[in-house]
Amino acid sequence: QEIYKKYEVQIVQEECALNNHNTKDDESKNKCSCMMIPEKDLTMRIYLRILEKSCATNQAFDNLFLKQNDVMDDTTSKQFAEIAQTLDHDVREILLRPKDCEKAMKKAEKAERKAEKAEKKRLKAERKEEKKQQKIEEKKKRKRRLEETSEKEAEEEELMETTVCHQLQ
Repeated sequence: QEIYKKYEVQIVQEECALNNHNTKDDESKNKCSCMMIPEKDLTMRIYLRILEKSCATNQAFDNLFLKQNDVMDDTTSKQFAEIAQTLDHDVREILLRPKDCEKAMKKAEKAERKAEKAEKKRLKAERKEEKKQQKIEEKKKRKRRLEETSEKEAEEEELMETTVCHQLQ
């Protein structure tokens, strides 16, 4: 309740300042006409402000829990995705009517499935490319071995010819 009141006061003051700034006559500047905000809009803005502030990170906590230059691994990435999904779900529940929330959830699930499918496709393409590169490397190795073998055979033949020539002399 205290937090709600705190942000309500802030929003009302901001609205008053905006209205007073935009009005030209002195009489209207003295009166705050910001109470013209519909109650539903005011409530929505207050909840949105609370949500924004609760999602803002504190640098001290970031330093405590997040390592500097930390590369996210799969587990961390999945954890963040789960947190984001939960937060998204909770926001929808708070801000949307039940029917709209259900539609939004279905849309989000569909988008998630699509993203998972795209990720699988990307991973499959990566594996395919890796296999292709492995085959190319194997071919190069075989070719080098073949060339080395051919060189050795040629050296051996040359050595044999030289030996035969020396024996004939």
